[in-house]
Amino acid sequence: MLRSGGDVVTLGLRRETEKKENIITAVLEKRPEGSLGLSLAKRTGSEGIFIRMIAANSAAAMEGSLRVGDRVLSLDGENVTNMTPTAILERLRSIKGAVHVTVLRDSQ
Repeated sequence: MLRSGGDVVTLGLRRETEKKENIITAVLEKRPEGSLGLSLAKRTGSEGIFIRMIAANSAAAMEGSLRVGDRVLSLDGENVTNMTPTAILERLRSIKGAVHVTVLRDSQ
């Protein structure tokens, strides 16, 4: 191919950017009268359940380390990657006191 390309050959390079991911664990203290303030959803074309919204003045907002777009991995060490958003929210509602929420965040 290069031999029959003529006197001038132009080559293009494409560099794959390295995707960095961070695992973050937040400890959220659930108030007896309130929720943790997380809204979850599936993403089209992506595996897992993601944080869709964090309510203002909620336990999640006050703790500050979770972000919209984080993928939920576990609750109190229990893997929830194959659960539905509804099942995860039911699990969160049943927890009394503190809960450890572990998420995966793309740093790109």
